Amino acid sequence: MFDTCYLHLGGEKTGSTTIQKFLADNRAAFKKNGYFIPRAPGELSHVRLAVYAQQDFANAAFLTGVGITDASKLNARQEKIAARLKAEIEAVKAPMHALVLSSEHCQSEVVTEASVRRLADLLGCFARTIRIIFYVRRQDHVAVSHFSTALRLGFEVPSPDLGADEQSHRYNHFRVAKLYASVFGQDAIDVRLFGADEFEGKDLLDDFTSAIKLPVAGTWPRASRVNASLNLDAQRLLLFLNTLGNTPFSMDSDKRALLLEVLEREMGGTGILPARSDAEAFVKRFDASNEALRARYFPHLPTPLFGDDYSCYPTKVGAAVMKRAEAVQILDRLLPDHQAIIERL
Repeated sequence: MFDTCYLHLGGEKTGSTTIQKFLADNRAAFKKNGYFIPRAPGELSHVRLAVYAQQDFANAAFLTGVGITDASKLNARQEKIAARLKAEIEAVKAPMHALVLSSEHCQSEVVTEASVRRLADLLGCFARTIRIIFYVRRQDHVAVSHFSTALRLGFEVPSPDLGADEQSHRYNHFRVAKLYASVFGQDAIDVRLFGADEFEGKDLLDDFTSAIKLPVAGTWPRASRVNASLNLDAQRLLLFLNTLGNTPFSMDSDKRALLLEVLEREMGGTGILPARSDAEAFVKRFDASNEALRARYFPHLPTPLFGDDYSCYPTKVGAAVMKRAEAVQILDRLLPDHQAIIERL
């Protein structure tokens, strides 16, 4: 029985992969300090926690994506998840005081009180106290980051999707906090603003280690930032490649990973953005929930919670379409040792 279980929910597009890579890379060192990071729920992201929390097969898209294609298989998989986590924890011999779990899917895919309660019942078997860590970010920035991820994953999306309404679980941060507070208790919820100026030590990982009460002091090894932003031409290139279907750079090719690695290294920066008026209108839909979040968790901060600076957005948006000749020219420069593959485009 751990003294405390820290469950990091994300939210989505708030550096979760960076945090998870940091935890995985430091498993052994954390264990020496009494912090246990299990592998049973997932090697990096503990996505199986979100699978365990599902009440039924209603969230079919998520469950199918993790390999559960039939409702009859869900219960068996959930039993296996719980058993493997229990076995891994019981095998720990050294004294431990904290269990650390992290999955943004616990924000995006665990959307009902019954599902949160199911998750709470599981975690309650292992810890006396449960703390929920939830980073929040202005909705337009989340949408832009989702768009970047979609391009990386091979989707044919020409621009950020700003169509979500004010009840969207992905963007209504107060709804998520309220949902988890209804099960774990208000005092268990640690909501944190995502942004360098808001982080303790101006650093996400220092802020996170502070949240789990792990000594900071910059002593923990860390990899470089994961999923760094790509500039306009890099995103236009990915969009062009995604429209081609089966190519040497499609998602099922090993050359895709090589290309993304080179793009992050050589073409980082600001990518495709919506028009300023569209971004402002999108965030306005969440004014009420953002104000409720501020009043509950950040009463010392002024309104609006996330500020009102939209100067990063253009007043007008140009076409994102890239011609084949331009794509080949960029690939020639980035991957000079792969001419034969490029010529196949």
